[in-house]
Amino acid sequence: MPTTMLNRIILTTDFSENSRVAADFVFENFKDAKIIFYHAYGTPQVGHSVLISIDDILEKDARNEMTIEEKRLNEKFPNSSCTLETLLINGDFSIGLRDTIKNRMAQLVVMGTKGAGAIQGKLFGSTASKMIGKSELPVLLIPDNYIENGKTVIKKIALASDLKAVVNLAFIEQFVKEISPDVETELDVLYVNKEEGKIDENDKDDLLDSLKSLNPKFHKIVSENVTEGIERFVDLNNHDLLIMIHRQHSFMEKLFKSSISKNLALSIKIPTLILHE
Repeated sequence: MPTTMLNRIILTTDFSENSRVAADFVFENFKDAKIIFYHAYGTPQVGHSVLISIDDILEKDARNEMTIEEKRLNEKFPNSSCTLETLLINGDFSIGLRDTIKNRMAQLVVMGTKGAGAIQGKLFGSTASKMIGKSELPVLLIPDNYIENGKTVIKKIALASDLKAVVNLAFIEQFVKEISPDVETELDVLYVNKEEGKIDENDKDDLLDSLKSLNPKFHKIVSENVTEGIERFVDLNNHDLLIMIHRQHSFMEKLFKSSISKNLALSIKIPTLILHE
């Protein structure tokens, strides 16, 4: 296992309930980390004199909300070894977040999402979807109903695979070590194919070899809809964490790009870690 801790985490917030659930997850599962609590506010460019007053109001409201959330976290986690730095950005959320990732040398971005229970389940919310394609850092998505479902231990992990060897194994190892230090985890590697047929055994062997330190088990399922296949597998096997690899020109990239416009059926019900390779 690697020894470098995940100790610089950007935690985004819009002060919603799903953001609070994500914040609770971070403070419950990470130790000795510096948490950069990130919020962006701002208005469209419609007129200089108007903007000044509106932005002043937005900033004041954001600072008040941030103070309330800081107090809530300090009261709920009085013994936390994490340190919290608040960061308010007047401007575009995505641009500000990319700059923060670069300037603060962060290792992970954590975002709350609207998960199962929405009127129409989507794979990711619009803000999270934008960041998945643009962030070079791993992105951890926490659904709003995660805590109320009673899942607080990460033991069973599913990794959705395209049969390519995993490059960023060190991060996965450290992530698992951080959130499940005293738990023997199980890793199920899932390959979804739209039709019956043989797979390249050499690719499969290379994939499993790249993950051997996590004792992976391989599963192949057939489903016309990849997202529904992943959702069904995770639900039936009671997984606690889903890992997805975002590669250029892969089926996963196409899935991310089309998830909002086509209103895909997969709703996030468990934490989902997106890695970029």
